[in-house]
Amino acid sequence: IRILCLADGSPRSEYDEYGIPTGDLFGLADTVATMAQGAVTIEDMQSRVIAYSNTGEPIDEQRRIAILGRRLPQRNIELLRAAGIFKQLWQTRDVVRVGDVGIDGRMSPRLAIGVFAGEEPLGSIWVAEGDIPLGEAAENALRRAARPAAIHLLKSRYAGDLSRRQRSDVLRRLLDGQLPPDSLNRTVGLDPSSRHAVIAIELDPGHDVDVAVRSERVLNLVGVYCQALGRKSAETVIGRTVYVLLPLSKRQPETESDALAQLTNGALKNLNFNVKV
Repeated sequence: IRILCLADGSPRSEYDEYGIPTGDLFGLADTVATMAQGAVTIEDMQSRVIAYSNTGEPIDEQRRIAILGRRLPQRNIELLRAAGIFKQLWQTRDVVRVGDVGIDGRMSPRLAIGVFAGEEPLGSIWVAEGDIPLGEAAENALRRAARPAAIHLLKSRYAGDLSRRQRSDVLRRLLDGQLPPDSLNRTVGLDPSSRHAVIAIELDPGHDVDVAVRSERVLNLVGVYCQALGRKSAETVIGRTVYVLLPLSKRQPETESDALAQLTNGALKNLNFNVKV
């Protein structure tokens, strides 16, 4: 087990290419709405509305219903599925035009695009036509927004677990020297007077979205694996390195080192990408 310095790798920016803090899906929706000149919703894989624009564009009845209910009505989902809209979103990876699919009530034309992290679909962005017809500029706005939207959705997904986010933030600040050791007990539930080890798992370089997907996967695998073994832990990501804090047992140091190596290899054995521990 080797401890990598915190400067290893280049940290992902806390802002996207539009200057929006990562995770601010409502800010992204407003930006896309301004560029596309239409009303925007961002939806997850279950067609739940997780963000929408509020920049004054005209809205139709279906958008109002979706926002108020925080999800598309089931009948609308079925009609969109029957029309092949979702299939196009997840297969073409390009802008899909949505016209009349038989939905009851007024529904203006729409554009939609799927959001992906690698091969994994995360959700979709929809633009409803307002006073200005949705043309090539709107299509290009959606294509450009799809990539940063992946990072926003990933961070939003991760931040949804408040307890996990708090442990991650505390560990990050502790490793950076911004918090005292007793913060371990208050937030993470680890005894600051005990001995601890830090496992640093460095991922290969790649695009921000790709690194975000891989780091989240490693974070989940190691956390679940430690929990299954009955070992308390805290995990965080800095740049392209996943850090795992574990209390040491009363074994001899060399024995404990072997045990930590086995734990890490056991957690990561099913990954199909390269990491360095």
